[in-house]
Amino acid sequence: MEAFTPDFYLPEFDLYVELTTMSRRWSRKRIGRSNFWRAIYPHINIQVFYQKDFQDLVFKYGLRVAAS
Repeated sequence: MEAFTPDFYLPEFDLYVELTTMSRRWSRKRIGRSNFWRAIYPHINIQVFYQKDFQDLVFKYGLRVAAS
C-alpha cells in the first residue's frame, strides 16, 4: 500500500486538498493515488486542484504569486 499525504487540510470544510502545478502528464501518479484513497475511503473528501485551477484563482482574486 502506498502512502498519500495531501498538501492541505481545511477543517472548516472537512476537505483534503492536493495541489499539483505540474502538467497533467506528470501528475498522473499523484492523481491516481488520490483516486485510490477516494475509492477506499469514500467518506473522506479529497479535491485535486491543477495548475489551471490555481491560475484561475490567482487571476480571479488578483493575487500575486511569488517568483521561484
